[in-house]
Amino acid sequence: MKIRKATEDDINTIVYIHTQAFKGFFLTSLGSGFLKLLYQSFLRREHGILRVATDRNENIVGFAAGTTKPEV
Repeated sequence: MKIRKATEDDINTIVYIHTQAFKGFFLTSLGSGFLKLLYQSFLRREHGILRVATDRNENIVGFAAGTTKPEV
């Protein structure tokens, strides 16, 4: 397994993983369009963190999102 910074090309896969892992959760209920904007914001913001975990074949198998400045 390898951890790397996410790219714009990873967003759809991240959204798919989210919807599969968090069925019935509030954020999931807001839809894939909202989730796409949410994860793009982690990717684009100065203090955002978005990482993906990939398998040996470079397939994304998980992700982590956060911020170094939650107060901003």
